[in-house]
This record gives sequence, C-alpha cells and structure tokens, in this order.
Amino acid sequence: MKKELIIKNKKIVYFLKKSKKAKHLRLSVGRRAEVLITIPYRAKEKDGLNFLLEKSDWILEKISDMENNFSGNFLETEENDYLRYKKLALEIVVKKIEYFNLFYNFSFERVSIRNQKSCWGSCSGRKNLNFNFRLIFLSEELCNYVIVHELCHLKELNHSERFWCLVEKSFPDYKNLRKKLRKIR
Repeated sequence: MKKELIIKNKKIVYFLKKSKKAKHLRLSVGRRAEVLITIPYRAKEKDGLNFLLEKSDWILEKISDMENNFSGNFLETEENDYLRYKKLALEIVVKKIEYFNLFYNFSFERVSIRNQKSCWGSCSGRKNLNFNFRLIFLSEELCNYVIVHELCHLKELNHSERFWCLVEKSFPDYKNLRKKLRKIR
C-alpha cells in the first residue's frame, strides 16, 4: 500500500512489504524516488516506519542524487518507452560492443535489450549479453562502463580480481564509475 510521509519538508512516497524470506529490515529507493521498506513477515509495520525514519538522511541523499544526476527522462520511463527506445538502445549498444571488443576480442552469442527494473546489464554462462534499455539515458561514460563491465564477464563470469583487472584496462577509474552507477539505483 502506497503511503506518504514528510521528512525535512520533503514528501517521501513509500511502500511497506512483508516478506517471509526477509531476515532483516531493508530499504531501497526506486527509479521514481519511491522508497520500498521490506520487513520480516513477523515484524510490525511500526518497526518498518521506525527504520525509515532512522535512515531518512540516507533516503534524502539518494533521492537528491537521482534528481541532480538525471533528467526526468530516466526517472519517468514506462512500458511504452521501452517499446519506443528498444531498437535505438540495441543499435547504440551493438556499436559500443563492437568498438570495445576491438580491444578485448571476446566471443559472444547474442545481444538483447530488456526492460529491467534494477539491473543495467548481465552476461549469461552461454555468453549472451543483456542490457537495460535505460542505458541510453545514462552519461556516455557510464554507458560505456556498463558495456565494458559485461564484456569482461565473457572472460571472467565473476567479480574476482582478474575480472576487475580486465575492466581497469579500459576504465582505470572504474571504482568511481561504480559509485556513480550505484547512486542511480
């Protein structure tokens, strides 16, 4: 159920979800600056609300980062936006893969564009590369980083030191780029 709360003169929209799988309280801020509080099934709603209030500075910071780093285009994407931008996203992603793969020279099977809620890209064990259509709304640098990140998974399907060494060849400042990307989620 959608609820609202005012914190430091800012309206916060939040949802409370009870989960039988949850062992701890958890907060996440979605693309539309909506807060999801997940609580263990036996916990009380009051516990979730108290947790939200405890973490209010973190929530406001996340929302501020989203508002400052992106135009409304990214935050307001909907299903019909996916249909509208899917082809363009595929063209852009394929060109970037071709460009960066001149250096890496990894083989892969298929490239797909998807409408994912929390993932920028993925690489399967079958060497299929999948990307979120919203990549086209990121800065050029962040978009390129995601492409290289998934390309490197073709060689190392993990986040080991060897994997990060591959990424670092194209993006020596990959740690800063990771931080920027995490602020968007």
